[in-house]
Amino acid sequence: MRFRFSDYVSRSRTFIFILFAALTYANTIAGEEIIRVSGHYNYPPYEFLDPSGGPTGFNVEIFNEVAKLTGLEVQLELGPWEEVYTALETGEIDVLIGMYFSASRAEKFDFTIPYETVSYSLFIRGNSSIRRLDDLSGKDIVLVEGGVSINYITEQHFSSTIHQVSSSIDALRLLAAGNYDCTLIPKVQGQYNIQRYGFNNIEAVGPMLLPRNLSFAVVKGKPELLTKLNEGLRLLKASGQLERIHKKWIDIYEQNRLVKRQIIRFSIWIAIAFIILLLFSIGWVSTLRKRVKEKTLGLRQEISERKQVEDALQQANHLQEVIYKIANAASGSGNLDQLFSLIRQTLHDVIDTSNFYIALIDKVKRELYFPYFVDEKDEEPYPIPVTSGLPDIYSGPIDLRYSAKVKSLD
Repeated sequence: MRFRFSDYVSRSRTFIFILFAALTYANTIAGEEIIRVSGHYNYPPYEFLDPSGGPTGFNVEIFNEVAKLTGLEVQLELGPWEEVYTALETGEIDVLIGMYFSASRAEKFDFTIPYETVSYSLFIRGNSSIRRLDDLSGKDIVLVEGGVSINYITEQHFSSTIHQVSSSIDALRLLAAGNYDCTLIPKVQGQYNIQRYGFNNIEAVGPMLLPRNLSFAVVKGKPELLTKLNEGLRLLKASGQLERIHKKWIDIYEQNRLVKRQIIRFSIWIAIAFIILLLFSIGWVSTLRKRVKEKTLGLRQEISERKQVEDALQQANHLQEVIYKIANAASGSGNLDQLFSLIRQTLHDVIDTSNFYIALIDKVKRELYFPYFVDEKDEEPYPIPVTSGLPDIYSGPIDLRYSAKVKSLD
């Protein structure tokens, strides 16, 4: 077989062309082709511009990590939602991060596996009576234009007035100022903006609404790119990086809410315990006071009774001393008048003997006579006849209040 140089050159050119094409295809698959990526510039904490104007947020960090894991070279810029959405439709960009999946959008774009579920909540002022969707009739609602919340509220057929603004921050600001009754926005986004801008008079109420799967949207006709993005998301989840990023951007606001709920719950339990302790203390103090009062009353009564007993004993002792004195005087005195005078003086320590007499009964003469008689006014009386017994003498003119009754001497 004859070798011709022209055939060698022709074959070399063909091989070089095939090699160049293969390398070009391999480089494209390997990621050397720059992937144009975009997202919303004002959708925190998912995607937004930092103070220096660079893209940041939950979706941005996840996509950058996926690009590193799969070797994709990307150019990521954020802009207004309408512009970036239109750019994906026209093919000016390859990927749009942070898009909610829907059947109508799936006809235009390809979607990666979801990496997050976003739910909406009603946000109200603290003094509002709104607690659920059924309370929205007749209310003024402010919503973000172009968002799924507008279609959702419209489909509920509430007799409400809907006002549209360009961002959830504007909706919350107007709500906080009292211009509208409520808004319906993503819950985490609402919590983020409340904390960042200090909307302390706003809170989320009711159940979670409108759960939406968050994915990367890819322009039609790039199946290799879609495959790489899905592979990167799986690797990100398996390595635990997805959970770390989620804690950094999302869980922090969920945890703050849970901590507040725990603080409120703990405060309520403390208040209940304090009230129970206070009521117990009041009851215990009341019981203690009652017991002290009873003890005090008992002690007072006991002291009074003891004093009465002591007074009675003292009086009995004093009377006994008087009796002893009279007995001694009676045994030692030989003069009857002196004895009667001594008896009067001794009894004066016990009773008043200013008017004093001693009466004796003569049974034979049946007369009452007075061997000793002392009176401030009256003179010694004559013997008084006794007809029917001693009580008859009380009808006489003699004051017998202080008298000593002595048996007849005969």
